[in-house]
Amino acid sequence: MLRRSGAAPQNIEAGLGWTQAAHSLFAALGDERAAAGTLQIEGELWGRKGDVARGQALTEAALAQAIAFGDYALQAHSLAEQANYADNRGDWSAARTLFDRSIAAAKASGDPRQLAWNMAMWAETSCGSGDATLARQALTEAAAQMAMLDDQPGLHYLRLVEGRVIELEAGPRAALDYISANITAGAETRAYTLRQVDHASRCCAKCGQPARSAMLDAAVSALYPDLRHIQSPVELADRQEQLDQARAALGTEAYQRALSEGAALRFEEVVMMLDQAGVEDSP
Repeated sequence: MLRRSGAAPQNIEAGLGWTQAAHSLFAALGDERAAAGTLQIEGELWGRKGDVARGQALTEAALAQAIAFGDYALQAHSLAEQANYADNRGDWSAARTLFDRSIAAAKASGDPRQLAWNMAMWAETSCGSGDATLARQALTEAAAQMAMLDDQPGLHYLRLVEGRVIELEAGPRAALDYISANITAGAETRAYTLRQVDHASRCCAKCGQPARSAMLDAAVSALYPDLRHIQSPVELADRQEQLDQARAALGTEAYQRALSEGAALRFEEVVMMLDQAGVEDSP
């Protein structure tokens, strides 16, 4: 969930220190449930740091303990993180099975926020697998829960996923229109605005706008460098393919010029560029 929510990586070391100390304390006190919960958090942090094997091992250990205790809330959390690992490596079948289990556990726990987040993450994973119907269904259910809870971080995340669902349903041009209108409305945080701009850069590439695609990508990398740390290997591979296509379409000189111009853009200029996304590129 830390990756999905866009948590910044600069405090990972402090978080690891805290969770490891808390785990030792709870274990010494004999509070096995609390100790299992800290294992889950530590696993997520290691995954965010880039040590996927260690992170997955810790979340698996937390899940085993949660099942032993009959702790459905921790099961829902751990299963969702396991589903994210499967999603990261492009194993949609495993991700679907794990999200099904996580959603069932969230329902059993009676925690509406965990259920809403699990449904939202499942919607994004469904986009990755290309299942627009399932993505829309999960997104609709998550949106109803998030609105009822007034979960603002969740609502920001849902609007990000909405753009991906629209792209599946109606194509990249429709997704660009949605992203532009959403950002113009001014409802997003800076981080979520830039995450949507990152999606817009890929849509521009698919709409035959390689220069604008490269500029937006470079702008996001300059203004939100932490984003590349929270994107999955699948997302990073898609990004690299987009950049390779832009370089091939523009030629090396024009491509490098687009990257330089994009990296120099201010935040406000990047937002203004989205209103021009329908204008033909001029390399």
